[in-house]
Amino acid sequence: MNDLDIMSTASTKLGKAKIESLDDGSKESEVFGQLWPVVKPACLARYDWNFNKFEMELSREIAAPATSKWTYRFLLPSDYLSGNSFFNESETPVDYAIQNGRVLRNSERVFTNYQRDVDSELFDPLFAQYAIAALAYEAQEPLLGEGAVAARLRQEVADKFEAAKERDAMSRGARPFITTSQVLARRRGGRP
Repeated sequence: MNDLDIMSTASTKLGKAKIESLDDGSKESEVFGQLWPVVKPACLARYDWNFNKFEMELSREIAAPATSKWTYRFLLPSDYLSGNSFFNESETPVDYAIQNGRVLRNSERVFTNYQRDVDSELFDPLFAQYAIAALAYEAQEPLLGEGAVAARLRQEVADKFEAAKERDAMSRGARPFITTSQVLARRRGGRP
């Protein structure tokens, strides 16, 4: 499912017209076009999903932080939603601060295990159902009026979230995860 499919399905869940284009001038396309860019990252960052987890070494910037407490500054990835952890080469958690899209630290290297923004076409089908329910819940008030179907949709969002979590938990052992040693080896041009 792409973004438009998700928005269109959420619209029909509310008994509204299918969205053919975000430029069609309808109230549905306006509401869903405004809400999806907010709801999608919230759904992706709500849980430690396996399908959008990524590990990498952050790029160190040349400029030093403005504060004397930290020595180095690292740029967060553009697809960063939330950090699960920041650690060093020994996979030891480290002290850090995040300011203006940068991680501040006192050592020369930092790795992160983070939740990233991914294209909706990569969503697990159960996660897509959860995202559709969450989007319909957020759109119901502007499209249908205050509290029209809120209780039903709130429960559906909770149910879809749990189903997606269960599916994701089953896939944890099946998905490859890049370890810090693999990242370091690739940087040196070799294999772990």
